[in-house]
Amino acid sequence: MAGTMTPHVPIRTDLSAPADITVMYSFAMDAWFDDAAVLTDEPLLTSLMHESCEAGGAVVLDCTSAIGPDGAITAALLLSQSHFSVRTWPASKVANFDLLTCGRLDGDHILEHLEAKIRPVRCSVVRTVRRVR
Repeated sequence: MAGTMTPHVPIRTDLSAPADITVMYSFAMDAWFDDAAVLTDEPLLTSLMHESCEAGGAVVLDCTSAIGPDGAITAALLLSQSHFSVRTWPASKVANFDLLTCGRLDGDHILEHLEAKIRPVRCSVVRTVRRVR
């Protein structure tokens, strides 16, 4: 998956945000770990993010990622309704996830599902309302 992105993927209109949507949510989740293994396992982490998005009603269109010299992962999932990204910091044993949701997406469920799968020792989530109009 690393470094691939398909340009101009058509979005299924039946899954797009309703025309009358006025609110989106921005989520920031910080997760701390005792073991940094998941923070350097790009195939596993992006797979769990993909699975969590589907569990919350998101349609994943594509994924791109990069791996740093220390094994740190930067990854972004392009959703038909928005996006979901992560940056890991293996030396600090922390990951920062950012999710922007709109339409029928259940951002709380997406992050709860991911947290259950990655099993951090501590987790903090901040949800911010973002107005469209």
